[in-house]
Formats: sequence, structure tokens, C-alpha cells
Amino acid sequence: MEMQEFPQLTKVKELLIYTEPRTDFSLIGLISLLRASPNLQTFVLELMWFKPDRTRREWKEALESPLEHLKEVLVNGYHGCACEFELLAYIFRNSTALEKVTIDPQEKRDMPVPEYPHKMEERQAAERIAKHYAEKQLTEIAPERVNLFIL
Repeated sequence: MEMQEFPQLTKVKELLIYTEPRTDFSLIGLISLLRASPNLQTFVLELMWFKPDRTRREWKEALESPLEHLKEVLVNGYHGCACEFELLAYIFRNSTALEKVTIDPQEKRDMPVPEYPHKMEERQAAERIAKHYAEKQLTEIAPERVNLFIL
């Protein structure tokens, strides 16, 4: 999969991306956006998965490119899919100033959605599984200098 190149976004210091990924390759393009934002300090990724896809494919590594000013990352809606792991692995490898990463398996919804008891239980179970994936995947690769919080 080829990544699109973005123009340099030198004035961007905070970036909030709200996305509804449909496949396990959906987030790889964000790496180009991060590379095009050399002064980025805070990156927030709001995920609303249509159907999380935890395929058993090999991890892909993006080209190295320093993210010298990135200090904080927040990911809401983490499910442990390969593309989420690849994006965070890239951030861990390339962010020399990174101080804090917060992972929240719970999706943040702008509008309230009517919940039925069985749907609420399914969602809570999915969030527990996602938290397990985050702990298993990310604690192994997070640099010691980074405070990793998995909610």
C-alpha cells in the first residue's frame, strides 16, 4: 500500500483525527500525515471501528522519520488491530520527546446511542479484550521514558 505524501504542515501543534476505520490497513496513511507535521506536540486519535479486524497478518514497519516535538498521544477506541499497533510502534520508535501515551479502549461518541442490556455487555466485553491486547502489545514496545496509561 502506497502512502500519500502531504505538504509540510509546520504550524500544526495539535492534531485530532476522528476516523471510522473499515479495514486493518486503514490507519497506515496517518504516518504520512504525522511525518508532514514536524512541530506536532499532541496527537489525538478517535477511533470508531465499524467492525474491528484483528487479522493475523505480519506487522509492517514504516520508514523512519523523526517526530521531534511530539510529547503526548491519546488513542480512544483502541481494539488491538495490526494497523493500530503499527501506528503506535512507529510513534514509539520515532518520537524523541514523547512523554505520555494514553490508550482508552472505549469509543467516545458525540451523540448518545440507545444501549440495550445485551449490547452494553457485548461492548464491555470487547473493551476488556481490547485492554488486554493493548497491555500485551504496547507494554513490550513502549520506551522506558514514556508514561504509558491503558485505561
